[in-house]
Amino acid sequence: MCVRPRRHLRGHGQWVFVPGFHQGKSPYGIYVGERIWTHRNFDAAEDYDFDYAFANVYNGVRLSSITQVSQAEYDAHTGAKWIQDGVPYTATAQDTGRLGDRVGGQGLIYNRRPDYFISAFGYPASPHPDGNSPYSGVTMKWSYGRVDRWYVSTNPATNSADNHVGIKSTFTPGADGAPMLASYSDGERLGYVSGLVSYFVDYDLNGRYDQITSAYFDGETGAVYREAAQVATGRVG
Repeated sequence: MCVRPRRHLRGHGQWVFVPGFHQGKSPYGIYVGERIWTHRNFDAAEDYDFDYAFANVYNGVRLSSITQVSQAEYDAHTGAKWIQDGVPYTATAQDTGRLGDRVGGQGLIYNRRPDYFISAFGYPASPHPDGNSPYSGVTMKWSYGRVDRWYVSTNPATNSADNHVGIKSTFTPGADGAPMLASYSDGERLGYVSGLVSYFVDYDLNGRYDQITSAYFDGETGAVYREAAQVATGRVG
């Protein structure tokens, strides 16, 4: 059995989320990250049995009146501003409100027996271990199947996991962090997040990934979520 863990990104400052981004457009605004919540076992020991996180973002902003300015005008401007390719720009920022109010969201479910069906949605991009590259990373793909309990292990000196759940899937890396939704409705496009893609597994060692797994969402997952949900961020800046 060959496994490939999701990469752990330690830098949690200076990031944004742009829902519905397409060809340079941000129809719902730009949401600046405020903080990320992880389980202490993942933060301290990179224990992949707790490979999940919850993020707080500030209210969204939409930029208008984007203007190329002089350095003096840039220095004096107190609102949105940036330098791109050495050229200073300023803009007017409009508050677009809370992320959930703008785009909605999925539910969260935990402590379920691992015998239900889920749908996973992601953007696989990397090749299989044998070099075959069936995905571009541009188009969203989906996998569907009955959850089973998989026990996977890697070198404990690097990353490790002993208790994951997963489904059969040909997803490749690039779909890292993809949501696994239980009770998903195609018509309403709603369900309950019951996992996040953490490992890509070549279970039969034929050079092709054939399973994706997630940390099992239990009561401790719910506790991390409740801590994050209590934080009110408000307007950016």
